[in-house]
Amino acid sequence: MNEEEARRRIVEAVLAGAGAEHGLEERHADRVEEVRVNNAGVEFVVERHPHVLGRQSVGMASPGFERRLVRYRLEGADIVLVDEDVVGVEVDLDALAQETVDQWTEGIAFEGDFPDLVALSDADAARSRAEARLGEFDWAADLECRDDVGFPAAQVETYVAHCMRHALVWVLGAWADARADLEADDA
Repeated sequence: MNEEEARRRIVEAVLAGAGAEHGLEERHADRVEEVRVNNAGVEFVVERHPHVLGRQSVGMASPGFERRLVRYRLEGADIVLVDEDVVGVEVDLDALAQETVDQWTEGIAFEGDFPDLVALSDADAARSRAEARLGEFDWAADLECRDDVGFPAAQVETYVAHCMRHALVWVLGAWADARADLEADDA
């Protein structure tokens, strides 16, 4: 079997659903690289880009991802995982922090979760209280830091600072809206 025939069989197998248990999907069929025919079968590589924090990122740009070269083997109509190597990590710290804060705010009801802030009428006092409250949150809890792969350990402090900044902007905006509502009710 030559490389062209091997590639055709790989694409057919992927389109038929082979390798799905290893995360291989139709969209990966056009990313088949390094096709090799050997005694073990037909081996090939697909470059994958999982989110650096394990979040769903299929079909959308991700602010942080690992570049993984995943080697598979076509064995008859089946595709088996051989190995995978992380060859790089791409992270936009500010965008990743914004994504983290956006997910965090989805579960927040400002007036219920920050009642002490709503009661404050002074912006400086609200900012100080918000900074203290946000400082209690473990923004780095989802990070898996290793020097070889995963989130870059040297960038954790910067990432946390970005999260704090984005969260503070959100909290102070919500505080201003809540204060405006209170003042309108008092009028």
